[in-house]
Amino acid sequence: MGRIGERSIALFLLALVLFSSPLLTIFSSESIFLGIPLLYLYIFVAWVFVILLIALNMARGGHPRGSLDQPRPTYGPGREEG
Repeated sequence: MGRIGERSIALFLLALVLFSSPLLTIFSSESIFLGIPLLYLYIFVAWVFVILLIALNMARGGHPRGSLDQPRPTYGPGREEG
């Protein structure tokens, strides 16, 4: 499994923890922040955080830096090597 797979599993586990019942019960109080119930604010912020981490994971793609800038050689029928 590559880096992208390992990071995806880690992100899944992080999301599982962020949206687990014990953490949600911490934020399920009657508190209001800027007119928004604290539970709704927590769910929204955690969801955006997970989405951003997934986007960063996919953008990096597990490639070493600079490897995407160089074209890869293509070999096949009708094409010469070197």
